[in-house]
Amino acid sequence: MSSSPPRTRPSHVSLRLAAVLAAAALVLTGCAGGAGTAGAASAAGAAAARTPDRAATAGPAAPAPDPVDWQACGTGFDCATVEVPVEYGSPRGERIELAVTRHRATDPDRRIGSLFVNPGGPGVSATEMVERIDVAHGTGPFSAEVVARFDVVGVDPRGVGDSEAVRCLTDEQRAAQAAEDRDPTIPGGKRFGRLLTDARTFTHGCLDHQSRTFLASLSTDNVARDLDQVRAALGEEQITFYGASYGTVVGPVYATLFPERVRQMVIDGPVDTDLWQNDPLRLLDDVEVSNERTLDAWFETCRAEGTAVCSFGDGDPEAAFDALVRQLEKRPLQVQPVDGLTPGGPWTAPRHWRACGPPRATRRSGRCSRRA
Repeated sequence: MSSSPPRTRPSHVSLRLAAVLAAAALVLTGCAGGAGTAGAASAAGAAAARTPDRAATAGPAAPAPDPVDWQACGTGFDCATVEVPVEYGSPRGERIELAVTRHRATDPDRRIGSLFVNPGGPGVSATEMVERIDVAHGTGPFSAEVVARFDVVGVDPRGVGDSEAVRCLTDEQRAAQAAEDRDPTIPGGKRFGRLLTDARTFTHGCLDHQSRTFLASLSTDNVARDLDQVRAALGEEQITFYGASYGTVVGPVYATLFPERVRQMVIDGPVDTDLWQNDPLRLLDDVEVSNERTLDAWFETCRAEGTAVCSFGDGDPEAAFDALVRQLEKRPLQVQPVDGLTPGGPWTAPRHWRACGPPRATRRSGRCSRRA
């Protein structure tokens, strides 16, 4: 991606860039603990989650995309790129390529259509989600019936994965953040001054390594419009959509912009976009509580199904989980770096579990249990 100085743009681009980077600072203060998942995409989602950008709705319509030129990339898989405008307000201007992966329906005679998927993050690759479908072994994120009746389509959102991924921190900076010992009793895990310093580092990193024009285009309404360009390139009149996490923001924006093009939509775990934009630390606190509830439900299910089905903990999954957390606290697992995925380094217990207290007995009387 170009890092050349930005060209002169209409004022709405400058304004949106300011909104993106301001939101980036907010998001960073809430979730800067890990390897960093396309933070600018996170910011864009927060800044434009609730309503389409008025500037993006103005001007001429984007030209119809060329039909997708699929290339086989595995058994049952096809891969391609689709060109879309950087700014839909200037649809014949600069363009970018989006990575698209499709798993073809295994029962073509019963095929319903294309199922577009967005696993959220923001920053999680949709193409990689599709690539996890393994028909031979009957595994993957979707049931055999879904895989039989739909072409499952993953589009990496702009700024994510193979769609010109945004990187605002070096691997060394990301590794240093991942290794930090944060204080779970403080919102964001650090004193406010340190959070602001991190936010400035992150913001300057974004500006130093990406085109400002491209950063300003990272809005949820543009992601939704990108999906519609891919729909048109596929020759589909309507799409079915599955979204989780940030995908629950993309889906409703798409349905708002293009209601007649939605066959059916599944929104899995909707994000409170008002909290995300205006009180991200509270949102992340609510996520921690939700994670604890989900963990409790899994323990109960594991016990109920018995060791023949769920062998973790040999009948006592809670005790086994707590032992694992204590072990990781004493001796972190050394993870090798994987380009584009993790900077590597020591891996210990996730911060939201430590915020509830290390052993299970402590968590029962901790703030997670009180709010559950």
